[in-house]
Amino acid sequence: MVTLEPDLEQLLQTSLNGVGANAAALEPGLAERLQTRLSESVRRQEAAGEPAVLMVAPALRAALARFSERAYPACTFLRGMRFPTIAASAS
Repeated sequence: MVTLEPDLEQLLQTSLNGVGANAAALEPGLAERLQTRLSESVRRQEAAGEPAVLMVAPALRAALARFSERAYPACTFLRGMRFPTIAASAS
């Protein structure tokens, strides 16, 4: 599973909030870097025999899936969510 760096995720959310989730909101250089890094991550996951899964903030899932669906049809985008903390004790 791959996640975005928090600063990048915040930048993307800010960009989308400025124009809406259905519009192109990325500066071309940022879009190119994102596409390159995503490509590298997908290749690494596939080379390891693992599915390419990107966990992102709920507000970003649809936009990022549209952004990269043609280049990486096998990549799955999941909405990030909080998981409950489970207390484990050593017995």
